[in-house]
Amino acid sequence: LYLPVLIAAALPWDGFRSWVDNNLAQPNNIFYFTFTGVLVIGFAYFYTA
Repeated sequence: LYLPVLIAAALPWDGFRSWVDNNLAQPNNIFYFTFTGVLVIGFAYFYTA
């Protein structure tokens, strides 16, 4: 979850940084919920496999 924020902070593009801040870094956004859910299910699957 932190990797897109880290990449956005390192790149000089303000548009990309703004998009990441608005869509991926806010816990009340649907992208954040979806990405977190996919990560939880994926890690649980590989942990039990």
